[in-house]
Amino acid sequence: MDQHRLSRRLDWAVGAGVAMLHAIGVATWFRDSNAWLALALRDSVPIVWLVLIPTWAVLGTGRVWLRWPAAMGLLAVWGAIYSGEFFGGGLPFVPPILFTIVIVALVCSAVTRVSGLQLRGASPDDLSLTPQFSIRSILIATALVAVTIAALKWLEPRLAYDPLGDRYGIARDLAIRSENLLTGGTVEVMRGVFPRNNRELFLAVAMASVALGGLWSVLRPGPVWLRLTTLALAIPILAAYMSAAGRMDSTERFGQTGELAMALASYAALAAVTALPLRLFDYRLMRAAAAVQIAKRGIYVVDKVTSTEKPSQPIAETSP
Repeated sequence: MDQHRLSRRLDWAVGAGVAMLHAIGVATWFRDSNAWLALALRDSVPIVWLVLIPTWAVLGTGRVWLRWPAAMGLLAVWGAIYSGEFFGGGLPFVPPILFTIVIVALVCSAVTRVSGLQLRGASPDDLSLTPQFSIRSILIATALVAVTIAALKWLEPRLAYDPLGDRYGIARDLAIRSENLLTGGTVEVMRGVFPRNNRELFLAVAMASVALGGLWSVLRPGPVWLRLTTLALAIPILAAYMSAAGRMDSTERFGQTGELAMALASYAALAAVTALPLRLFDYRLMRAAAAVQIAKRGIYVVDKVTSTEKPSQPIAETSP
């Protein structure tokens, strides 16, 4: 039995299973189902699509002039499938939380691309690399954790029902009124562009972040378990924080924490499972210069070995 061929067939089977999960998630929007998997996919598929499409447009492989039109087409398909639920009774109104998810995914993908990371096929040398920990990386991680904790502490009293600010509210009302005047009230896009309050904005950022965390955990080189463990610990903490910031009773807070944690976990899990076939086919989110560095290191090792070798026979002297 050809083990390589069997392995590839199993990889393609995993890809087909992922496609089937998304198909089930789309089908549940047209029929009622009480199955827990169908309900989880019903809530997760639309959000994960909004993260996957812009992320693939920025970080994916292939030509840019082909990816971006395809991404716009996929977003149009998203609108055609889920317009009855999200868009309302005919007006092209996009809820702010969905628009914000797309913006967060685009910004995070652009920052990742500027830092030099891109999805590409990895060589055997790339796959053999082990994660390296340095004092600098630990200091940076500690500083980021401290900044995050301070920011969450600062946001806690502002996440209940407070608006984003008076100036922001004036700008939002002005944009909505201007759009109504220009279109005669037939289009309501600006109402969906601007989030209404801090809590809605934070929820959109959290939903996009956990989905991007699932992609990052699976697509980065090295072992997956450490990143997935960190993500699994961060999701319930984030859900508990958002529930505590809502200033609810203890009983309501406990129920909301569980619902938020399950929802965020389903977004991260579906995004990670969707990226799993790419990992099986040896695609990683990594710098293109890594292969060059590995090649240089290999050449250095070969040169060092060659220079230390002694000739097996003496070199004959020649007379002029």
